Amino acid sequence: MFEWYQGADNSKKGFTQWSSFNEKTKYFQPSEKEFMVNYRVQNLEKLVEILK
Repeated sequence: MFEWYQGADNSKKGFTQWSSFNEKTKYFQPSEKEFMVNYRVQNLEKLVEILK
């Protein structure tokens, strides 16, 4: 886990975490991809509208 501070406000901490999985994991199913990236967003509904 990596700790960092959000922008100019050094009172707000954020974290980035990397997790590895066993090569036989079923965690990603039904996808057959080998990895996944999760992002943190402030307003998911607005982001989905922008991406559409």
